[in-house]
Amino acid sequence: MQIDWKLEIKDPNGAVAPDTVMNEIYAYVQPTDSDQIYACGYRWDRPLLETTRTATIMQMNKDGIITVLYNFGDAVTTGSGGTQKDVCRSVAFDYGNIEVAFMLESTSESLRPDYRNYNQWSGKNNDMTVILMQPGG
Repeated sequence: MQIDWKLEIKDPNGAVAPDTVMNEIYAYVQPTDSDQIYACGYRWDRPLLETTRTATIMQMNKDGIITVLYNFGDAVTTGSGGTQKDVCRSVAFDYGNIEVAFMLESTSESLRPDYRNYNQWSGKNNDMTVILMQPGG
């Protein structure tokens, strides 16, 4: 078995996994003739407990420098954590509009419509949220 590449994202203080700002990448895209790579995944709020996570998107240049990094969702940073399981599942580049499209699976109230108003069971389900980003953030 051979590893082609491995990415470890360190926080500004130099901490590495599990205290990193992105714990797993689900998808990435590198547009044709671009020196940028766009990736998406998630970050656990408390990685050892794996209870609450936020969706994470990033832009990285071909030298491995992360130039854009965003987390989306309602992470809980105290107590035993929450139940939000937000994650970015897919990313694509739209050549017609020159923008990056990220598809998030959302459980956090901040990423969804007021689900209490449209279905009594929606709090237990996921919604899809599309994030559109211009190259460069």
